[in-house]
Amino acid sequence: MGDFVFGKQDFIKPRDTIALLKKSAHCLLNQTMNQRQTTILLTDDDEDDRYFIRQAIERTIHNSAILEAATGEEALDLLGRHMIQLVIMDMNMPGLNGLETLTFIRSKSPLFATPVVMLSTSDQPELITLAYARGINSFIKKPIRFEEYDQIADALKVCFLSFPTAGKQT
Repeated sequence: MGDFVFGKQDFIKPRDTIALLKKSAHCLLNQTMNQRQTTILLTDDDEDDRYFIRQAIERTIHNSAILEAATGEEALDLLGRHMIQLVIMDMNMPGLNGLETLTFIRSKSPLFATPVVMLSTSDQPELITLAYARGINSFIKKPIRFEEYDQIADALKVCFLSFPTAGKQT
């Protein structure tokens, strides 16, 4: 395995991470309380991969709207026009790739707290580390078996979309 080095600018300071997580949770809670429908942006250049994850999300996350983009440019356009609660994005896409799109998302004030999950066939440690350094919330290797898509959708629901709603008793 080759060595890799990152500059100081590639990492978020622990204090910044805590503040970012708190703001992210607060923004998500407010968005979830104010919307009846969860809007998920699914960005992948592979139409089949989008189909499989969309089907799993529709089976698992009820009352969700799924917007699809085949490129990073399309994703940024949709992010500018819709209130998105979760972004699921491929790392390797033509044009603006997932890492470049992620950098743009994290640089924009209204978007920086939106959770971004990188879903990719890549398992290169250097790229995964770079993706976390740039601000992804989670990295998931694309499944090989069909039933694994349902497991991913369930994990997304639990980890990123399960917030209490106003007035609801737990």
